Amino acid sequence: MVLGFEERCIPKILAEMQIHTIRRDEPDRWGKGAVIHFSTSTRTKNYNKFKQGECVSTQHIIIQWVWKDGKNRMTVQVDGRLLNEKEMFELAKNEGFDRMDDFEARFSDGDFYGKIIHWTDKKY
Repeated sequence: MVLGFEERCIPKILAEMQIHTIRRDEPDRWGKGAVIHFSTSTRTKNYNKFKQGECVSTQHIIIQWVWKDGKNRMTVQVDGRLLNEKEMFELAKNEGFDRMDDFEARFSDGDFYGKIIHWTDKKY
């Protein structure tokens, strides 16, 4: 199955610095053993499959925003377990973000329910 990425993700994926992706998966298509076609420009004439791999596993993720100490703060649950700040930073880094602020901005438009699609053995 095709997983579309922005061009900026290619070097980190190929260098194994980005080792998973967080996506909505409402039709529940992604699971262990699914073939991954890493691509850019999906559904266009410029389609580019830059790598092929396999989904090793998935984990359910919930990203929510809570008001705490006078500030809107991100919380992350993976398979029902609340991650601490260190684990959240590791998740962001493994998702290809250099800064936690950038990861938070990516999910700043409200609560998110989805999956982490892993192509390595990493689990949270």
